[in-house]
Formats: sequence, structure tokens, C-alpha cells
Amino acid sequence: MEHLSNHVICENKRNRYKEVLNKAALDKSKEIAAEGIASWSAANWMESEYPYLTRKEAEAIGKNLVKKASPFVAGAFYLYGIQENHERFKSPYNAFSADAYDTLPISLGIIGAWWGSALGGPVGGAVIGGTISIGASVWVKIEKDKWEQQQSLSVDEEKTSGTGGGK
Repeated sequence: MEHLSNHVICENKRNRYKEVLNKAALDKSKEIAAEGIASWSAANWMESEYPYLTRKEAEAIGKNLVKKASPFVAGAFYLYGIQENHERFKSPYNAFSADAYDTLPISLGIIGAWWGSALGGPVGGAVIGGTISIGASVWVKIEKDKWEQQQSLSVDEEKTSGTGGGK
């Protein structure tokens, strides 16, 4: 019977990793699609505002515009993530740790892309950087979930022991 329960635990862990990995891949796909849509929208706007531009010129300007605006959009998403972390975790230590961990996927992805570009050119850089970034995102999510679970366990212990915050 114990063998069966170990199998179930291992299967649950594997499914959780697959679920997190699928979510990270889906998020990356959405990001790529959103960037493409934003470039296309910017190209349409450029074409309507400046009719003397060819479609190719408008698309090039649109892509460049999206690339220039991306850091500001990423900054806004990071600030939203900070707010989410501080609402999610009661412990300031865990909240600030989560903030720091949120920077890891992009940082490690950039380092991986640089390293991959040196080894395998632009394609190698994109593959290695993307893989490392997705892997880091999965790891960060798992760590944050562990912290949240530990936090809920400590709250449950406080409630059952009767100390309940009146220390």
C-alpha cells in the first residue's frame, strides 16, 4: 500500500511541474503574440497617420516602436508583481524575497541568451535564453508556492495552539 501512495505522490509532483511548465510556456506564447499584435497595430496606425509610408516601412517603425516601449511595459508588469507579492505574503521577508525572485527569469534569460549567442549564434541564444527563462519562471513559481504553503501552515498552527497573534 505504501508503494502505491509513493507513486501517487510522485505522480502529483510530476503533474504539478508539468502544469507550471505549461503555464509558463503559455504565458511566453501570449507575450510573443501580444508583441506581434502590438507591432501590427502600431504599423496600421503609422500607415493611417502617414499615408506616404509603404507597408514595409510602417511595419519596421511599428516593430521598433514596440521594442522601445517594451521596457516600460515590463516595468509596469514588475510593479504589478510587487503589489501581488505583498498582498500574497504576510511576512515582509517572504514578500521582498518574492520580489527579488521575480527578477531571476529575465536576468537568467538574458545571461543565457548572451551565452547561447556566443556558442550557437542568434538561434542558439534564443533557444537557450528562452529555455532558461521558462525554467527559472517555473522554479520561482514553485518556490513562491512553497512559501505560501509554509505561511498557511504556520497560521493554522497559531490558530490551533491558541496564540493567534496576541503575542
